[in-house]
Amino acid sequence: VPPAPYQCPTTPRAAPGLNDSDEDLAALKAFTSRLRNMAKLEICPYHPLGLEKYAKFGKKVLYDNPNSAPREDVERWRRDMSAQ
Repeated sequence: VPPAPYQCPTTPRAAPGLNDSDEDLAALKAFTSRLRNMAKLEICPYHPLGLEKYAKFGKKVLYDNPNSAPREDVERWRRDMSAQ
């Protein structure tokens, strides 16, 4: 399949307890393997910087663990995704 004319980076966030299981990683690999316009994939750890805005606007956080993923986990996800 030829690449799409516009190439864009894809940056999913890895959030502990939300989308960090082996099944989630496999689903992400399957999804991104079909993207023709993905220039690069960069797995980034979730960061809780936006939680203040949720509180300010009276919004409920939809996940239980607002902590960043451990560096070792993020590195493993990056290795696994680069093997695609």
